[in-house]
Amino acid sequence: MNNKWLPQKEKGSTLLELMAVVLIIAITATMSLPLLQEQIAAREMDAAAR
Repeated sequence: MNNKWLPQKEKGSTLLELMAVVLIIAITATMSLPLLQEQIAAREMDAAAR
């Protein structure tokens, strides 16, 4: 029984879901950036000492 008045299930993601994913990625990058810079500085110091 196929009723044309029943709503079709939507495929894909909404803008709100995409914005939430971008926000999570931005927060993760913001938190990890100082650690990455610290590691790069430590390697540069180690390379300069050799």
